[in-house]
Amino acid sequence: MPTSLEQSLFRTLAYFVYFQFPLTAFELWKWCDAPSVTLLDVEEALANSSWLRSRGCMEDQGFFALGNAAAWRTERLSRVTDALRKSRRASRFVKFASRLPWVKMVAVCNSLAFSFTNHESDIDLFVVTGRGAIWSTRLILAGALALLRARPGERAKDPLCLSFFVADDRLDLSSVKIGSKDPYFTFWIATLAPVLDRGDILAKLRGANGWMRPEIPRALSVRRAQAYVAPAVRPLPNVVRGERMAERMQRARFPAALRTMMNADTRVVVSDGMLKFHHNDRRQDILSSYEALLSQLDDGVPVHNDLSSPVANAVDV
Repeated sequence: MPTSLEQSLFRTLAYFVYFQFPLTAFELWKWCDAPSVTLLDVEEALANSSWLRSRGCMEDQGFFALGNAAAWRTERLSRVTDALRKSRRASRFVKFASRLPWVKMVAVCNSLAFSFTNHESDIDLFVVTGRGAIWSTRLILAGALALLRARPGERAKDPLCLSFFVADDRLDLSSVKIGSKDPYFTFWIATLAPVLDRGDILAKLRGANGWMRPEIPRALSVRRAQAYVAPAVRPLPNVVRGERMAERMQRARFPAALRTMMNADTRVVVSDGMLKFHHNDRRQDILSSYEALLSQLDDGVPVHNDLSSPVANAVDV
């Protein structure tokens, strides 16, 4: 019978199969759900567990995966250069955004948070605003990108995607989980990497989402290298924003498809505390893929992965 640690490591590796993303021993220790284990415990299990090897765990130069660890390691490392370029571009835009006094935090998310982007990946940004400023903030930031033609569909390389805003009094995000199990959203929150953070908003957000702690008990806050953090600038005066006018202007431009989806489920949420526009939400696909691997574990069937099936790109949440 496998130990609880072996099962925990398998569950963590199984989640990342969908993205063809191999993990180091440290990442497995950080993200597995086994409580009270040390990095040494994880390293010993990876080195000595015949059970994990029988379940398809492969290793290549310090990277582990339930799949072709060598090919996935090469692909992961090849994407770092693209991610560094995107991080520099994100930092330049967030420097502009930091002029707005009601912008409290801007963090990179999705594939860029993992430094796992390719030339087709968007630069996905999550924005936290002050209370009563969410519509005006989106109007200014999205309007600037529209003028620059820098949004997805307008720019082929490194477009900036602003599709998730929340107010700083609306940091509990549990209402947009797809159900009791939503592993992608758990990792999404755990890997948010602030480019700008006024008032330690990230710590407050993680505190407001304590439901994720049992799933990733050792998740560590991600901090961007100083070169990719927006430099400190003096914000503009906190003037009257015209929040209701900003709301009316944007609602009038919503396409029909978005109006149909609005507040029907967790994909598109429109309120004074949250603006979330993710019509292409594959979280259910990810969960189904993950649970299929776990069912093989329960059935005692060795894991065999079709390496052409996972999608190794960003996913809207």
